[in-house]
Amino acid sequence: MRLRPADSRMGAMAVSIALLASIYVLLIHIPFVAPLTRIADDMDALRDDRARYAHVVASRPLLQKQLQAQAAHDSASGAFLAQDDTNAAAADLMQRMVDLVGNQAKSGPCEVVQKMPVPVQAKPGEPYRKVVVNMTLRCFIEPLTAVLHGIATSRPSLFVEDFNVGRTPMAKPADVDAPLDVQFSVAGYLRPAPAPAPAPAHEAVRR
Repeated sequence: MRLRPADSRMGAMAVSIALLASIYVLLIHIPFVAPLTRIADDMDALRDDRARYAHVVASRPLLQKQLQAQAAHDSASGAFLAQDDTNAAAADLMQRMVDLVGNQAKSGPCEVVQKMPVPVQAKPGEPYRKVVVNMTLRCFIEPLTAVLHGIATSRPSLFVEDFNVGRTPMAKPADVDAPLDVQFSVAGYLRPAPAPAPAPAHEAVRR
C-alpha cells in the first residue's frame, strides 16, 4: 500500500517534531534549563529564609521589652524565691515546708519524715535557676490535702513534682484510717541573675 504525499508529509513532520523534542530535552533542557530552574527555586527559598530572619531581627526589641515587662511583673508579684543563692533558697524552702506541715495540725496528724535538697544542673541559656527539695511526709488525707493546697497557692510560686503516695508499712490491711506515706518534690525558681554591668569606656586621651 502506497502512502499519499499528504500522509508522507504528516509522518515526516511528526518524526521531525519528535526528533526536535528529543534534541531539546537532551541538549538544552537537561544541561541548562533544569539546573537554572533548581537555582531559581533555591533562590526563592533563600529569599523566604531571609525574610523570616529579617522579621525575627526586627521583632527582637519588642520581644526584649515583653520579657523585661514579664520579669518585672513576676518579681513584683513575689513569684520567685527571695534568696539569690541556691543553697540558701533550698534551706528556706525546706523550712517553709516544715512550717506548712506544722500549720495543718488542726486538720489531723501530719509530720515531716525526711527533707533533702536536690542538686539541679543549670541549663545553658536558662534565665531562671531552679531549686528543688525532696519531702517525705506521713499524713492523713485531710492534712495532706491542706498541705498540697498550701503549696499550690503559695507565694513564691511552688510546684509539686514526682508525687508518690502509699500506705505506711506499719499499717494493717484492715486499718483504713492509717496515715499515708507521701513522697514528692517541691520546686521553686530564683530571680534571673542580673546582667553584668558594662565596663566603663576609657576616655580618649587629648593631645
